Amino acid sequence: MSLRRSALLAALPVLAGAAALLLGEGGGRGRLQAGVAMMLAAAACGALARGSARQALARLAAAAPAAGLLLLAVGCWPAQALAGAALVAASGACALGLAALGRALGSGSVAAGLGAGCVCVAALTGLWWADPVSEAVPHGARFAWRQAVLDLDLATAFAYDVAGLDRLLEADVYGCVPLASSSVRRPVAARAALAWGALGAACLLGAAGLGRARRGRAGAAGGGAVA
Repeated sequence: MSLRRSALLAALPVLAGAAALLLGEGGGRGRLQAGVAMMLAAAACGALARGSARQALARLAAAAPAAGLLLLAVGCWPAQALAGAALVAASGACALGLAALGRALGSGSVAAGLGAGCVCVAALTGLWWADPVSEAVPHGARFAWRQAVLDLDLATAFAYDVAGLDRLLEADVYGCVPLASSSVRRPVAARAALAWGALGAACLLGAAGLGRARRGRAGAAGGGAVA
């Protein structure tokens, strides 16, 4: 991959965030829209990454600080910008790892990327689907299910710890999401970023292990054929 293309991919999340800031609302809601745009762009870059995982991780390592700088530029405190950068990095790392594992298990690149992207979209929208899906969960476990989904909701964590929004009490949420009016605790950006980042890292390690095992079997088969 050329240096120019790598630089463009690394800049894509912050470009998406800047576009959302220019075209969206102001204040905390504008920052939330920019955060969602950056996390989606980072996930797309990770899910559709080409080349080695090391190159993709290097691009992600450049994109996350750039996202933090953008958040600083629009009035976030340093701690908020750091949390936002961590959430952007976690989104990209999760998609990168899931897509790599899918390819290692035999899926095509497009299918693996789409699957990884779908998981990341779910991670950004848990607030909206936690209640409907909880109907399939045993009654006694429904509250714990809703809380677990909310804890891992990247967008809601961004709203609280980066954008400074009380997302659960906003009119578009409180009036139509039963979860918002229950006694749940709000998500924490550090916890959500750590969980999704760890999933991405575990998937990358699994993909690397499967690749080594496949190469080992191929080498053994080749050596047996020569013998």
